[in-house]
Amino acid sequence: MISAAAMQIAKKLYNKNAEELHLLAGELIGYNRGSENLSKTTEKIAQMAIKNEKRSEYYLTYSIILLMNNKTKKALKNAEIALGLVGSDEKTKQQIMAFIDKAKGSEKS
Repeated sequence: MISAAAMQIAKKLYNKNAEELHLLAGELIGYNRGSENLSKTTEKIAQMAIKNEKRSEYYLTYSIILLMNNKTKKALKNAEIALGLVGSDEKTKQQIMAFIDKAKGSEKS
């Protein structure tokens, strides 16, 4: 139910407001546990945000969702893109690097 409603909202926002798509995906992360359908929907919404606007924080959120969905290689690839987009924001750069370290650690296990 949440999944269908979230996707309806996302479709209305697509090509209009990447920030709102990003925020929606971020909110849905907390509801993903145990729901494969919602996990896929959250991933699609985060992907819509990065297609709308290329921002490091959007790519990081997408990467986090990919890792939660057991897509480690794709998560790392998108985290590297986030790192390339971050610019001079050291705090965000550190967050991305910490995520990359975590993802690489989960890749080994």
